[in-house]
Amino acid sequence: MAMLKAETERKRREYFASRGFRILEGNVVTADVPAIVSRSVAALKPVALALNSVSVRNGYDSETLVGAAVAMVQTALQYKIPPMLEGGQHTGGMFPPAMAMVRGWGDCDTKTGVLASILSNWSQTRIVGVAVPEHYLMAIFRLPAKGDAFIEYKGLQYVLIEPAGPAWLPPGQVGVDTMPMLQAAEGFRIEPFGANPG
Repeated sequence: MAMLKAETERKRREYFASRGFRILEGNVVTADVPAIVSRSVAALKPVALALNSVSVRNGYDSETLVGAAVAMVQTALQYKIPPMLEGGQHTGGMFPPAMAMVRGWGDCDTKTGVLASILSNWSQTRIVGVAVPEHYLMAIFRLPAKGDAFIEYKGLQYVLIEPAGPAWLPPGQVGVDTMPMLQAAEGFRIEPFGANPG
């Protein structure tokens, strides 16, 4: 009987994973942001290539290029929370990045997914998702400048990025409500995004 229960649970988790969800402690089903990003890198490659082309043409450095991608996601995509159910399908409150680009809107986890999918097209970029209660943001592997908000993951410093907008906040700055969330007793969960394409 125990083997049957274990097999049922394994298949249940596989089923949810195949649809971009994962099961957290307490049997809570949530969007699997790292998995969604991993599946979306290729779809947003044209956006990454366009940004890179502008960067090369204008002689921008990598920090300026990342800043441009951040600014685009923060300001060009309206902040709006996706419905949990749309057209009879559960969304987990997050749209796939390509859908968000087409629709022109998304919430914090959706916009983080968009930005991470774009940045993951550049092989030198290492990114982690940062989940706090009721909010989602990301961090990029980079030495923090003076005053930058950052986290440590596996002994390395990752500069925080707040893709949600709607204001433009450069990498290293987070919203006034975000820092208390990061410092709260509940803490935050770091979700490493998969290997970047080579």
